[in-house]
Amino acid sequence: MRLERRLRVKTAIDMTPLVDVILMLVMFFLITSTFKTAPGIQLSLPTSSTARPIAQEPLKVVVVSGSEIHVGSSIADINGLPEAIAREIARTDRGGPAPSGGPAPSAGTTASPSNGAANSTPTAAPPQRRAIVEASDTVSYQLLVSVLDALRREGVGAVGLETRIAPPGGGAGK
Repeated sequence: MRLERRLRVKTAIDMTPLVDVILMLVMFFLITSTFKTAPGIQLSLPTSSTARPIAQEPLKVVVVSGSEIHVGSSIADINGLPEAIAREIARTDRGGPAPSGGPAPSAGTTASPSNGAANSTPTAAPPQRRAIVEASDTVSYQLLVSVLDALRREGVGAVGLETRIAPPGGGAGK
């Protein structure tokens, strides 16, 4: 007696090409995506034709309104701003070395006065803490001055105002 062998059809789907395509899509989206550095706040920054980028990482302050001021990773209002600045300075001091170096030339940089005495012996100046203030062009001038005062009271000696760079041939303004 002779037994016949039947050929069985293999009904499996090969997943390797599908995995390859998905991996390529994931890599494509990772490479082409952009990440926001601001805490998700859309601001319309004023323009400046003399602004230059800075090389050191300063304390970042984003002023949206009197009731919403972002200091680093925390949010405060104008009344709680000094405490938020002190917390952020303490957090960055614990996390790593404090920002050092003198004020970099930047648009809107203001520096606190030095010790005021003209010494005949040169001494090393203490490292100066730096901050960058971003404010919408609709924020009142008084609010901006209040934020600058709070930064100065907390020991921030150099403050820069972040602006957009004006297009070539165009002046400042909207």
